[in-house]
Amino acid sequence: MDSVLNPWKEVERRKPDSPWFGHSGQTGKRSPERMNAPILHGETRELRRATRMEILSNGVHIINSTPYAAVHQFGGKAKIYGKKPFTMPKRPFIGRSKALTQKIQNKILQRLKELVK
Repeated sequence: MDSVLNPWKEVERRKPDSPWFGHSGQTGKRSPERMNAPILHGETRELRRATRMEILSNGVHIINSTPYAAVHQFGGKAKIYGKKPFTMPKRPFIGRSKALTQKIQNKILQRLKELVK
């Protein structure tokens, strides 16, 4: 997101009419937990755990070395369990965001006001 929120395209595992409804990436079977799990919240949390921050002199560099992070960030061809390839829509989760920067600034300001009291 930048100055406005652009929601990601809905995932197939949360669509009741999809053959992927409730699909578990861990077991390959239907899982009630996966029917409502947020997008990019995999069962192993590998994508989240692999995200790292590198502090630079002029800012911060966010890094994720998982092989599929770029497919989620930029969209592109993907495969699941050797099945027919499909096109993954963009689901950017790393990058600059005016809206997020504003939220962070508001939280910092709120916390400073609490400390000054």
